Amino acid sequence: MENYIFDFDGTLFDTSEGIFNSMEYVCKHYNLNYGKATFVKMIGPSLKESFTNIFHLPEEEIENAIKVYRNYYTSKGMFECSPYNGIFELIEKLKSENKKIFIATSKPKIYTKQ
Repeated sequence: MENYIFDFDGTLFDTSEGIFNSMEYVCKHYNLNYGKATFVKMIGPSLKESFTNIFHLPEEEIENAIKVYRNYYTSKGMFECSPYNGIFELIEKLKSENKKIFIATSKPKIYTKQ
């Protein structure tokens, strides 16, 4: 039996809108002047790493910045996404061929399941 592993973000779903809007929410909270060109660099690394190395927030603010991000993300941002064209059809085709399908993500499981 063949196995297929898909990354949730950027392979199955375009989640950039929710991520960008969550980053914008953090920027407004901290009065930072960053935009999408910067936010693109923040897709992939951990929030802690991004807030430290890109937003240059002080270490004592990192945990709060993550809470601010997740406040927006859990209420709106995680739902601001869309599947890539043809992805559901591809999955249905693989399932009809009895292929095993797995989804990988670095997101906390609670957000991915929702």
